Amino acid sequence: MRHDPRALLHLVLITATCFLLSSSLSAQSVDSVLARPMERHSLVRLAAEGARTTGRLMSLGGGTVTLDAESGRRVINLSSVDTVWVRGRATAKGAIIGGATALVFVVAAALIGNGLCEYDCPEVSAADVVIGTLEVAGFGAIVGGGIGALIPKWKRRYP
Repeated sequence: MRHDPRALLHLVLITATCFLLSSSLSAQSVDSVLARPMERHSLVRLAAEGARTTGRLMSLGGGTVTLDAESGRRVINLSSVDTVWVRGRATAKGAIIGGATALVFVVAAALIGNGLCEYDCPEVSAADVVIGTLEVAGFGAIVGGGIGALIPKWKRRYP
């Protein structure tokens, strides 16, 4: 069984293109970042006037944001905010790592299996190789995303 290196190259190029398109970010304002559909009471960290404030998002409007911080409710002017972080999960990173790891293992297993096959080797088409590789990489991405969902992570949203 011989593998078509062009099929693997196409798979890598398509995956890289999808990753780059999904990671493109556009410039946004502080209020548009905070107004994004976000659960009320999301954990947010703001840097304003040299100090960081972490708390649950309570309200947004009138040029201010209200956080329920450990020290009590804090009302912060949006014009003074220079950085916004939102507490999320590492789901996407886990999916990328899981998919890439599974992809490496399936390619290694295919190459080893091809090298060990001396006679009565099954004929496998390039389409079967691509479909099998995508299935294993997809499974790895699902498992990795599930593991990543268990890991809390601060995500910088602005600037």
